[in-house]
Amino acid sequence: MTFLIIAGSVPAQDIHKCVRGKEISYQSEPCEAGQTHLKTWGTWPTSSEAYGRVRNPPPPRIDPDYLPRQARRARQGAGPGTVISPSTPGYSACAEMKRMRDQYLESEQGRNTSYDGRRAWNDRVYDACK
Repeated sequence: MTFLIIAGSVPAQDIHKCVRGKEISYQSEPCEAGQTHLKTWGTWPTSSEAYGRVRNPPPPRIDPDYLPRQARRARQGAGPGTVISPSTPGYSACAEMKRMRDQYLESEQGRNTSYDGRRAWNDRVYDACK
């Protein structure tokens, strides 16, 4: 019976499953002549490679509809510089807080907001909408 023990400090290698008669072996070398090759498992990333993927996430996706959406808001009278108050017809504190949250989170600063910052905005929306 063959046992496979992989230590954490061993460099990553491919693992080959080979058969000769009824004997199955797992080895780092390719199967020898006379052995049947059943399967090969590839190497896994080292912890530093995995850390690099997490540490360097892909750049944020650019929303192609951002400027047209801002133009629509401006045409509808809710663009930058428009003052909306409770006396404005159709005013909704809930809708206004949602708009403010969305506008902030779509900004450069908002995209980098932590979980706690996003939670605070959602709490404000909840308070305005209850």
